[in-house]
Order: sequence, then C-alpha cells, then structure tokens
Amino acid sequence: MRAYKGSFTIEAACVFPIILFCICITMDVGIAFYLEIKQEAMSQMENEKLDLISVMYRRELVKELFEEEYED
Repeated sequence: MRAYKGSFTIEAACVFPIILFCICITMDVGIAFYLEIKQEAMSQMENEKLDLISVMYRRELVKELFEEEYED
C-alpha cells in the first residue's frame, strides 16, 4: 500500500465556510428571538387600565343581541 502525503487544506476550505455559515445563522436567529422576547416583555410590563364600565355596556349589548336571535 502506498502512503500519500497530503494536507487537509482543500477539505477545510470546503467545510469551514459551511460550518461558519451555520454558526452565523444560529447567532442571527438567537438575536432575533432575543429582540422579539424583549419586545414582548416590554409590552406586558405596560399595565393598561381597563375601562370596566364600557366592558359592562358592551356585554349587555351583546347579551341583548343574542337574546333577540335565540328567542325563536
């Protein structure tokens, strides 16, 4: 059997960009998820006041509308 002397430069030149691309895509997706979760957390921290009077009137209106349709 003949022993060949060679190097891995050609294989590394083909494989390394693929590995680097995968790492960059993973980092980009991670940053996008982080920003999305940060935005969601900020929106949940804002406490909006709920106008219970208008909710009560809307509930009564919907109740009246459904009573008229389902009376038959």
